[in-house]
Amino acid sequence: MRSAIHTRFGEPAEVLSLGDSPTPEPGPGEVRVKTLLAAIHHHDLWTIRGQYGYKPQLPAIGGSEAVGVIDALGEGARASLSVSALLLPVRTVLGLNFSPPRLA
Repeated sequence: MRSAIHTRFGEPAEVLSLGDSPTPEPGPGEVRVKTLLAAIHHHDLWTIRGQYGYKPQLPAIGGSEAVGVIDALGEGARASLSVSALLLPVRTVLGLNFSPPRLA
């Protein structure tokens, strides 16, 4: 999985680097979303600087919104969800909470 990763807080042009991470497998009740498009918002830049409302655990993947399709279901994932379902760019979809990706 290709990602814009930062290991410290600072100016995005100075601290972001392109990295490869293992593709995560969804856990119980989770889905994996293949990102099709992702935007960069001002709050993403402030988060990378460490000056937004929260600081992610480092190393972190930049970004918080994306449009994608479900490409894997974890055990017990909601039956109404299916592989290839399109997801909209919101933090909560269909009553499920989506968190930022985890780095191993």
